[in-house]
Amino acid sequence: MKKFKYVYVSGPMTNIPKLNFPLFAKVTKELRKAGHLVISPAEMDGKPDINAVWINCMRRDIICMLSKCYAVVLLPNWKKSRGAKIEVWIAKKLSIKIIEYKHWVKGGYYGLLVD
Repeated sequence: MKKFKYVYVSGPMTNIPKLNFPLFAKVTKELRKAGHLVISPAEMDGKPDINAVWINCMRRDIICMLSKCYAVVLLPNWKKSRGAKIEVWIAKKLSIKIIEYKHWVKGGYYGLLVD
C-alpha cells in the first residue's frame, strides 16, 4: 500500500462535544499505526478550547496542510464543517489527494474521492 509523507486529518469541530477531538485522536492513531505521518489540527490545539479564534486556527492549519501534506483524510460529516470545506477546496485546487476516511479504512484507496 502506498504511503504518503504526511497526511492531514480534516473534519468538523465546531458545535461538537469536545470539539470532536476523540475522533481526530482515533483516526490519527489508526493512520500512524498503518505507517503514515499525520498532521492533526486537534493535536496542534493541544486541548479542546471553544474560545479559540476560528480564523487563527484555520490559518495555522492550512499552512501546515500546504507545507507538509500530500493527502487529506476527511472525517465523517466533513461537509457540515466550514473549515473542512475550505481545506478540501484548497486541496483540490492544488492537486492534493483527498480521501474520505470511510474509504481509507475499507481498502486504502488513494485517489481523489471528493467531488
